[in-house]
Amino acid sequence: MTSKNTSGKFKITYITTNEFEIKFEEREQYLYAFVKGSQDSKSVSIQFLEFVFSRMDELKYDKALIEEDFPNQISIGDLYEVTEYIIKYLKGGKKLAHVDDQSADLDLNQFAETVATNRGTLFKSFGDNKSALNWLL
Repeated sequence: MTSKNTSGKFKITYITTNEFEIKFEEREQYLYAFVKGSQDSKSVSIQFLEFVFSRMDELKYDKALIEEDFPNQISIGDLYEVTEYIIKYLKGGKKLAHVDDQSADLDLNQFAETVATNRGTLFKSFGDNKSALNWLL
């Protein structure tokens, strides 16, 4: 893990594993996380979410924007299980915006959003950062 400050705006931290890399930016009102890797799976998704949620707790953020870039989409069954993991964390009143750089994944991501919203959590999936930030803030 490495850290550096950029122009004094916010602290940037990188986490690299064998499966993915996360770039965290500690922004004023929310935590931004950009995650990318060569192959997504249920275990990869849960692993990077663990890093994000842990960082949110450590830094006392109640809002986060996760932008992800994986070339594949996980199965709907695996996505449901990942969504269940997200729901458990968000039950404490936290808010999570999700942006997928693969526009073909939007329909499946909206399935996850519907499941999470129906359970009373603040989770929404978007195709771009601007829309995500408008909702998050």
